[in-house]
Amino acid sequence: MAIFGLSFILAVLSICLLSASRQSEISNPLFEASFIADVNRVAYLLSRINSDVMTAELPVLVDYADEKYNRTALLVCGLDPQHNNRSKLDRDCASIAHMLFLHNATMSWVDNSGWDALSMGATRGLVEYCRYLLTYHLNTNYTKNVLAIDINRVDNKNR
Repeated sequence: MAIFGLSFILAVLSICLLSASRQSEISNPLFEASFIADVNRVAYLLSRINSDVMTAELPVLVDYADEKYNRTALLVCGLDPQHNNRSKLDRDCASIAHMLFLHNATMSWVDNSGWDALSMGATRGLVEYCRYLLTYHLNTNYTKNVLAIDINRVDNKNR
């Protein structure tokens, strides 16, 4: 019973912290690290995922979605327009996807425009990233947290 109570309190604290971060337009640090494809920062943040919630840091939420586009760290991986080394970006995004999946990131997440991680990676020409998503898709035992990707997905404009 005490464990349930503690779990409930931790869940409420996480929701309150996430709500406060969204109201002040502070995004999740994992989201930002993935956006710039910073593999080392993503690894560090994921290593702290089970750290003490009472610290001053915002909780690391693998499936945090921004309010504007409803995109998670997996979907925004490597979207930073200043990244000019495409092959390094591709390798880094594949590594980040691997780390996110080890922490139960949702593969089938779809943003407000109807895009998923595979379509986002494909439009940016991230071959290794897409190959990893498809390989992971084929080699995963599906649970409710990790769902299959749809290779025939169309976006809101029927593309």
